Amino acid sequence: MNKQLLLLCLLIVTSISNLQAQVKDKCYTNIIREERIKNNPSLKNEIEKKENFLQNYLKTHKLEKRSEIIIPVVVHVLYFKPEENISDEQIQSQITVLNEDFGLYNKDKLTDKHAFYKYCGNSGIQFKLANVDTNGNSTKGITRTKVSKEFWKEAELEDVKFEKYGGVKNWDPKSYLNIWVINIDDSSNILGFASFPTDLTSYPDYDGLVIRHQAFGTTGTAGSDPFPETNLGRTATHEIGHWLNLFHIWGDTLCGDDMVADTEPADSANQNCPKFPHNAKNSCGSSENGEMYMNYMDYTSDACMNMFTIGQTERMKASISTYRKFILNSKGYNVATIIENDFKNNFKISPIPSNGTLQIYCNKKQLFESEITLVDLFGNHIKSFENISENTTELNCEDIPDGMYFLQLQKNNLIYSVKIIINKQ
Repeated sequence: MNKQLLLLCLLIVTSISNLQAQVKDKCYTNIIREERIKNNPSLKNEIEKKENFLQNYLKTHKLEKRSEIIIPVVVHVLYFKPEENISDEQIQSQITVLNEDFGLYNKDKLTDKHAFYKYCGNSGIQFKLANVDTNGNSTKGITRTKVSKEFWKEAELEDVKFEKYGGVKNWDPKSYLNIWVINIDDSSNILGFASFPTDLTSYPDYDGLVIRHQAFGTTGTAGSDPFPETNLGRTATHEIGHWLNLFHIWGDTLCGDDMVADTEPADSANQNCPKFPHNAKNSCGSSENGEMYMNYMDYTSDACMNMFTIGQTERMKASISTYRKFILNSKGYNVATIIENDFKNNFKISPIPSNGTLQIYCNKKQLFESEITLVDLFGNHIKSFENISENTTELNCEDIPDGMYFLQLQKNNLIYSVKIIINKQ
């Protein structure tokens, strides 16, 4: 090989390496995990064991077809300049995007004529700004903190989760999805990062996701310079995918494994907006349809992302049923609107969880003859019961599918709502 050819090869390799480094910087999740493994080598075996457990769980458990799973969200806004103190509207726009993307009713979803349409999955997961805080008080699900840092450098990103470093402590990670929205150094390509559910027991204080404000939501500062391609809120969709145990579709290595069967093999991350089909019959074994660059777990621009696969949604639900199971019993979001909680000390309901029968005891005569209804997590009416006419009333719930509900008792203008669990198994 002559010197000119050798030099050309070295330039090509260097260019590819630099490009890959830039691409990887977009999401910092895997880099943080690799750093943790470096500092604690035994963590690698623990992660592998947990992955084997999850794979076995997916094979041996039939996942429930339940009504939507509600995940309470708290958004921690950390700002230095006023414009970084993003509006409630911008925050709500991100919640809307999450519900559309995870529920498969995003306007840009694939049509039934697309080759990948049959793989599109609805996770059944819904996100709501918390309306009850860790102390049981009402909340908007948003905290706002003025910080002394003009921006957060790459080496400081985990500091946003700790008060001693000028950040904000996360709310109970078993009950809330914590999102920190901050100003990351513009010289960095990092848009955000998240913690995996398998890290919850070892690193509870780190749980949640961090996102730069230019990549959060669809209005306000979303998509502002120098990140115009992040204007549709898909960074949060991507990072919550990690938070629910999804990997990048290329498995973070050449032709790597994302542990999901129905995503096409990818040789590496994709950027911008490729044209379909992209990398058809690649060296990793993709079909004639090429790589699934429109998947939320790739690195393409927001405008080109529009799907999770069925396999990815099953993996997320399995992770909720196992490593994030406590979120199912979170008190962070109360669906029912409580007009006045005057009933609380006058009713006793047992047992919870119920095996199909509920006993209600009322000790206040003027509250007799209350209307009793059972609603699901979205407030949809499930069943009505006869009015309370005596001190003790028995409710038959044997015909109600197992799951979480709200029992509402109403008389005139008063509503008392209590979360119940029916488990007949």
